Amino acid sequence: MTMPDPQRVLVLGNPDEGVAPPSVLSGESGFEVETACSHDEAYDRLSQNNIDCVLTSVEGARTRTMDAIADHPDVSVCIVIKAGPQPVVLELDPIRTGGQLANGGQLTTMPGKRTMLSHQIEAAVTSEQEALNRSTPDPEKIYERISDGFFAVNRVWEYTHVNSEAAALTGRSQTELIGTSVWDAFPELVDSPFEDALRRAMESGETTTVEAHYPAHGIWYDVCAYPDDEGISIYFRDVTERIARREKLERENERLEKFVSIVSHDLRNPLNVIRGALDLIEETGDTAHTDLGLRGVGRMEDLITDLLQLAKQGRKVEATEQVVLADVCTQCWETVDTQSAVLEVEDGDTILANKNRLKQLLENLFGNAVEHGGDEVIVTVEPLVDAAGFYVADTGPGIPESDREKVLEHGYSTSNTGTGFGLSIVSEIVTAHGWQITVCESESGGTRFEISGVSTVES
Repeated sequence: MTMPDPQRVLVLGNPDEGVAPPSVLSGESGFEVETACSHDEAYDRLSQNNIDCVLTSVEGARTRTMDAIADHPDVSVCIVIKAGPQPVVLELDPIRTGGQLANGGQLTTMPGKRTMLSHQIEAAVTSEQEALNRSTPDPEKIYERISDGFFAVNRVWEYTHVNSEAAALTGRSQTELIGTSVWDAFPELVDSPFEDALRRAMESGETTTVEAHYPAHGIWYDVCAYPDDEGISIYFRDVTERIARREKLERENERLEKFVSIVSHDLRNPLNVIRGALDLIEETGDTAHTDLGLRGVGRMEDLITDLLQLAKQGRKVEATEQVVLADVCTQCWETVDTQSAVLEVEDGDTILANKNRLKQLLENLFGNAVEHGGDEVIVTVEPLVDAAGFYVADTGPGIPESDREKVLEHGYSTSNTGTGFGLSIVSEIVTAHGWQITVCESESGGTRFEISGVSTVES
């Protein structure tokens, strides 16, 4: 006959709010016990969908940690109403728990019930004092049921208990560590965030937590230290994957914010063209200016299509085509509000590029030249002499040598009205093609952007 798997209980506390997990479950109880010391830990454990019951104290039920169970209505929730040698445990409605207790509601508003599960947990819950009073305690059985790594350290910093999970996480055997000083066993802890947290727990008598990278193992640990009269109990786990997921989410959020900024910036030029055409029609009544406005509308449609494609495919340009550089320059000049500025472009090179992305690049360079060089600025586009590529130069005031690398960074602008994204967009498009960009001084003292590594087509 196959024995059923033991139920897995997640014991919740929140040291940051001064709430330790409730009394320990007995090693003979038949439960598998895990602990969570924060909202993120509880959320991470519950997301694995293998928790049968959440156990916490009355105080713990009023912390933000309980909000983590809101998305798990099938998980039973038990609260230790009375601790000590004769504990009282009630099973609560998990759907209501996060909404009422975690937000400061009164326990009396929570309907409790007596179930087989609550009776089993009540029978298994023991207070710390009761455990200490046992004539033949067997702490090893308790520690081995904890899925976290567990160390017990006395007040002279010697290991007194080490569970198998701690040995596996650290690569050190239980017999090797017990009786050894923490600082002798792991000298790399000295001057680390972990040392600070452990010493504060030992000296202040307050629970401490720390999440930090441990270079010696190349991983991130989440550590909770609970002090008592004998020393400190240390629970820790490898959270490298959780950190990686969090960092990935942060990168995605940053990329989304950057993308939104790019979209808003690139749409501004054709919008200005459309607005200018409408103003001319209103002033003169000549509908011939409609063509100018329609070109701006068409450019906006192209930009939206291309930017949406960029959002799906990332930064790398996958498809290129043969593009006559001079023709594209002329088209882009018409979609930018260039006032009375002049474009000088040399006929010649046909290059391999993504045409829409190249248009974005040129429009941003032309717009930058006019913005900083004034209405009379002259912009020149010619092939590079000593490399495969082209340059865009202007007769404006130029960029100081110390700022030439900074101008390609997101958010950098020397104008009070600039967004700081135009040239960084240029840099991203260059990188997406596998090209290189250099900022230097033009012959007239203005700015020259050299774009090299460009594949050309033999005529």
